[in-house]
Amino acid sequence: MLKDLPQQIENNYYLDLSPQQQDIHNGYAASLLPLLHKKYLTPVDFQRMQKLLLMMRMACNSTYLINRETNISPKLKELESILDELVIQNERKVVIFSEWTTMTYLIAKHLSKVKLDFVELTGKVPVHKRQALIDEFTNNPGCKVFLSSDAGGTGLNLQAADCVINFELPWNPAKINQRIGRVNRIGQKNSTINVINLISKNSIEEKIMAGLQMKTDLFQGVFDGTTDKVEFSQEKRAELINKLKGLIEEDQFVPSFEANIPEEIPEDTPHFLNPSVLQEHEKTLEYDAEEDTANREDQEVSSQTIPEQNSPAEPSQKSLFENQPVEKVEEVLNSGMNFIGGLLEMVTGKKIEYAEDKGKMITINKESGEVTMKFKLPGF
Repeated sequence: MLKDLPQQIENNYYLDLSPQQQDIHNGYAASLLPLLHKKYLTPVDFQRMQKLLLMMRMACNSTYLINRETNISPKLKELESILDELVIQNERKVVIFSEWTTMTYLIAKHLSKVKLDFVELTGKVPVHKRQALIDEFTNNPGCKVFLSSDAGGTGLNLQAADCVINFELPWNPAKINQRIGRVNRIGQKNSTINVINLISKNSIEEKIMAGLQMKTDLFQGVFDGTTDKVEFSQEKRAELINKLKGLIEEDQFVPSFEANIPEEIPEDTPHFLNPSVLQEHEKTLEYDAEEDTANREDQEVSSQTIPEQNSPAEPSQKSLFENQPVEKVEEVLNSGMNFIGGLLEMVTGKKIEYAEDKGKMITINKESGEVTMKFKLPGF
């Protein structure tokens, strides 16, 4: 019953970016706007756009996530004060979420510095071993912090804690609810749950916080909702792109994945309990946890670098497809549609489905060269 849930108190901590962070953030934003004003956007353009947005978000957490040469992070300093008040002084248990394992690595270094015992859950921890970490956090009074990526966003019961700290806000509102839902659920013994969001001012993060509902509204009016089969015409595609442009120009931004090779917590890190806990729990545990495999931290990430703002423009669509077989062109176009479909799913929680059992949304007539795009939108 919803009435059995504890009271939820949410606090947003707005922090100034350091000058170095602001320069990095604004540099990526400057590279993004010309891209959005291109007349034709290729799948490569969409990927570049997503990566630029990603880097802006990562810069808000720490400069270390960008270049590994510095670690300038007002958020880490604020977290130090929060943990001192909640954990050290009041002995409360907290769950800290971050999308990136490199960030959990930096947080772990601080936890070890202040001698706080903790466990960490990322996509690298096998599902059948996760319950061992939950049990350690729940039953060990000395284990005060559960440090987690979004691999721990669903399917986990972390009721031992009464505070959730979002080191950054996910672009998808559903992920925020999943994070909080690990703690704020029926059976929670504490009457009040605290949710703390760390948000960088004058940045992509502030606009994410201000415009979460707009992310859901982004696709409204772009698709015809009269049937469940939708023809994604050139006109409708242009309308979608214009909406995205308007969103970006107003500093309303998009999603995220791990950009660089993630840095992991060494097993000999002081106060890091995972190694000893997992060694003691080698037996198989029947435990299910959902995980978004598209965002797993252990996925290999492309080493492609982002061109500088003044680098030569990407090849035109003609040069990309010229002298290419129809099958290859179809593959590239369908990759672009899969990206748009993933963006829609993050916004609405609904998947684009194939209109016919052909395993693809875009087909090209080999004789006429005519391009046909068909798919279904559940619930529209």
